[in-house]
Amino acid sequence: MISIREEVAIAMPPEVLWPILSDPAIVASCIPGAVLTKSGEGGTYQGTMRVKFGPTVAVFRGEATLAYDHSADGARSGREAWFEPGPSREKPNR
Repeated sequence: MISIREEVAIAMPPEVLWPILSDPAIVASCIPGAVLTKSGEGGTYQGTMRVKFGPTVAVFRGEATLAYDHSADGARSGREAWFEPGPSREKPNR
């Protein structure tokens, strides 16, 4: 499985930053190609992410259920994602 990880230090007090990071709509708006498509009850969210690799375009759809622990400034996520064919003629290996 491919794993991409990046860490960024933000010079901001946690009490200012945490409300921003715990809003999925704000977070999605900061990620190029990401769109939050549905906000449901119980902390469940759906969205898409469009990624272009040269002439190939892939669209991924996913669903996440978020549970926040505001006292610990943390969150847990149960997530599921799947590939959706994009406008390119490339076919995913299945």
